[in-house]
Amino acid sequence: MHASDAAIVAELSAELGYPASAALITERIALLSDQTTHRLLVAELAPDSLIGWVYVYGVKSFQADRYAEIGGLVVGTRARRTGAGSGLMQAAEAWAHEQGYASMRLRSGMHRPEAHLFYAAIGYGKVRESMLFQKGLATQFTHAAGSTTTRIHPPLQT
Repeated sequence: MHASDAAIVAELSAELGYPASAALITERIALLSDQTTHRLLVAELAPDSLIGWVYVYGVKSFQADRYAEIGGLVVGTRARRTGAGSGLMQAAEAWAHEQGYASMRLRSGMHRPEAHLFYAAIGYGKVRESMLFQKGLATQFTHAAGSTTTRIHPPLQT
């Protein structure tokens, strides 16, 4: 994916339900393109005829073995059921395998039953259902530079 793809990537992102301006997509491409644990891949019918994209990244966590995860997959409405989605997923899986990840995960909203059928058809199995929670963080939060752990001392309840 290149900065020149930003306008069509923004249109496709809106189809997925994540509207963003071309300028914001350009910033995200720049932010992620030099990260070795992230990969942005596109599907084209011909040069400069982008029809879909997938974002895959590696995850290292304290509670689980390393794995790769799909952060987003979208194929334009007119290009669905053409093999583009399967091709993007195969390319993402190949990248993840080359990076040494043994498994791939993805999350899909409950309101996307057609996507669930697609993922099952290409070999993904449902592991569990969960809910996503989010909280905005105020900009006044600070953290000691360079620190990877924080020790807290909660007040004792009597």
